[in-house]
Order: sequence, then C-alpha cells, then structure tokens
Amino acid sequence: MRTLWLKIVGVMAVVLILALGAVGYAYNRAATAGLGVYVSTGGLRWAQALAPQLEDYYARVGSWDGVAAFLGAYATPGAGRGHGAMAGAGGGLPPGQRVIVADAQGRVVADTFGELIGQTLAEDDLQQGAPLSVNGARVGTLVVAAPMLNQGPEAEFLATVRNGIVVGGVLAGVLALLLGSLLAFQVTSPLRALTRAARRVAGGDLAQRIPVRSQDEVGELTQAFNEMAAALERNEQARRNMIADIAHELRTPLTAIRGNLEGILDGVFPASGESVAPVYEQTLLLSRLVDDLRDLALADAGQLRLERRPLDVAGLLQGVAAAVQPQAAAQGIRLEVRVTEALPPVHADPMRMRQVLLNLVGNALRHTPEGGAITLSAEAAEGAITVSVRDTGPGIDPADLPRIFDRFYRGDPSRARDSGGHGLGLAIVKRWVELHGGRVWAENLPSGGAQFSFTLPVASGGSL
Repeated sequence: MRTLWLKIVGVMAVVLILALGAVGYAYNRAATAGLGVYVSTGGLRWAQALAPQLEDYYARVGSWDGVAAFLGAYATPGAGRGHGAMAGAGGGLPPGQRVIVADAQGRVVADTFGELIGQTLAEDDLQQGAPLSVNGARVGTLVVAAPMLNQGPEAEFLATVRNGIVVGGVLAGVLALLLGSLLAFQVTSPLRALTRAARRVAGGDLAQRIPVRSQDEVGELTQAFNEMAAALERNEQARRNMIADIAHELRTPLTAIRGNLEGILDGVFPASGESVAPVYEQTLLLSRLVDDLRDLALADAGQLRLERRPLDVAGLLQGVAAAVQPQAAAQGIRLEVRVTEALPPVHADPMRMRQVLLNLVGNALRHTPEGGAITLSAEAAEGAITVSVRDTGPGIDPADLPRIFDRFYRGDPSRARDSGGHGLGLAIVKRWVELHGGRVWAENLPSGGAQFSFTLPVASGGSL
C-alpha cells in the first residue's frame, strides 16, 4: 500500500510540475508580450509629442544639421527646456529611450545611441515612427524606439512578475500535494483494511467484514469482499454440515450392519436369510448413498454425461406411475396422471428424468397419509413443459421451503431416516433439472398438501 500511495503522490507531483510549468510559461509570455505592446505604444506617444519640436527646429534651421545636439538636450530628463520642452514629457525622455531622426529619404541623421547615423531605415521601421512635415512637405521621420525589456524598470517589472509566478506556483504545488496526500491516504486506507481482512480470511477467519464507507469503486470493492466472505462462510458451514451429515448417514447403516453381524457371529441370531436380509438392505442403502454422492460430485465438476434425446413427457409420467403403483396401493394412496393435451417432446436424458420423477413421487409417498392422493401432471407453456407432482399430505413448513432442495436437509429428520431417506433426493432433483436448462420449485397448495414442479425446455423440431 505504501507503494501505491507513493505512486499516487508521485503522479500528482509530476502533473502539478507540468501544469504549473505550462501555466507559468504561458503567463510569462503573455506578460512580456503585453509589456512590449505597452512600451511600443508609449514610444509612439513620445514621438508624437516630440515631433512639433523637431519640425520647429527644421523650420528654423532649414535642414537637419545639428539635430543630434538638439536631441541630446532630451536624452536626460529635465534637460532641453530652453528649446521648448515636449508637451506632457516634463522636458526629457525616460531612461533608456532611443530617439532616431531620419530625413525624407529615410537616412538616419540623428541617433541618441549613436549607432545608426548614415544608415537607411527599413520601411517597416519608418511606419512605426511619427512623420515630420514643414509647410506641408515631409522632411523626415521621428522614431522613438521602445527600451530593451531586459533593462531598466521594464526588466524589474518582468522580474517581479516571474518571481510572483514562481512563489505562487510553489505555494499552489505544496497545497495541492498536501491535499493529494490526504486523498491518497483516504484511497489506500480501505485497501489496507481489505488486505488485512483478506489475510485473515486466508487464515481461516471467515467472519471478517469491512464497513462500507463510500459509494465509489472502493466502496463497491469493499461490498464485493464482504459478499465473498459471507459466501465463503456459508459454503464452509455447508461443507462442515455436509461432512457431518455424510458421516451420520454412513454411520447409521454401518452400525446396523455391524450389530446384525455381531449378533450372527455371537450366535444371538442364526445365520439364516431372515437375519442376513436386514444387512443386505443396509448395504443397498449405503450403495444408493454412495451413488448419489458420486453423481452430485460429477455434476458439480461438470463431468456428468447426459444422454439427451427427444423424450415424450406423457409417456415418462405413465411409466413412473406404473412403477410406483404397487407401493402406492399398499399404502392406500390413489395415484393419478393428468395430461390434458398433446405435449411436444423435450430434449432430455430419459434415465435422469425418470430418477427426478421417482424421487419426487417417493417423497410424496412418504408424506401422504393413507387415503390420500398423488397427482402427476404436465402442461406446455412458453416453450417449456412444466411437470408437477402434487400430494394431499400435511404440506411443507414455510420455514423449510427456502432450504427444501439443500443437500442432507430434512424438515423432519427422524421421520426421513426411519423411512429410508438420506436427504439427497430433492438435491438431486434440483441438480438434474438445472443441468437440463430448467428450474424447480416447491409450494404449499391452498387446498392442502404440497406441490413440486419443474420445467424442461421443448426440443427443437416439435415432434418425436
């Protein structure tokens, strides 16, 4: 987490440096350009103010002879008042101001810096100056050049601006880094909590939960972690319960087998068919339990093979009813099959679907009293066949409905064991139906009794 915090702060620092550098550079360029425009405009105003003095000089002298000495009077502030100081200038030029006088042909006749005398100014330079005219005739051009921005008050102004940019940028950067560090800490703090909780979960403490303090991506991650931990805790509890249930289911028949065999060995029971028959029945129960566990394990691993083919649901119901009819008659229970219309076939494994129906009907037989009825029905709706097994028993406790299809779950454990069930029948029903792309549910009927239903998708083709 420290690495992530450093990365966040480092990225913010780089972004800040680049942003402040770009803003400072742009602002410095704008200030320099603006000051240059201001100074150039001021130079033009100085030229326009000084022009009448030079025009008067040319009118008096008749030429530009000696104009350099005349300009020298204005090179120092306060000088030249005896020759008619320029309006508003106080009789002098600002320090560093350069004054150039060119004759009518553009040749420099005076330069307060003394560098361009005798040279011809370019047309662009002449256009930036003030024209000098006497009696309507142009006799020259006066150019007051802007002072160098790296010298004098202008340079001091720009230095002040640059210093202000640097100081402001440093203060803004420090403040932004402090706020960024706080933000990075707030982001990494829940991640550190997640790391600690994940390590505890890995160590076996599945009760770990983290308070969700935000609605952003970190909050979603925290919520997802809590849901994962809760699911792991439920699965671990289910695993422990399943192991305990399996141990109990195995221990019960093994205890019976051991007791019967010890009785035979000790001579308490004769070694006859009657004494061996209970042992055989218990081995059958063990065999069914092991087979069911194996099938569920294969289904969970996605390795259970389904031999699907078009299946007539009505024929399947009739076959199952015929198979359990003797047991139903022995218990005094009426068994009916109701299919009111021609049903399209489903694409299913006949053996698995027969097992599903046998489990549901067997469950109904265990909970339907003598004189009751069990009804098998099927109907088509919305591209699927809905198969139902209804009984007239006491129904299902509403508290048991959410878990009725859980493995080894029994609403009445003692009665289920006494009747030979091991709590996997309905779990197998649910798994087999889901493998076929259907769903299964249970409900209590208003008229009394319970109904188990499942759906199967209709096979493509429409006919057997």
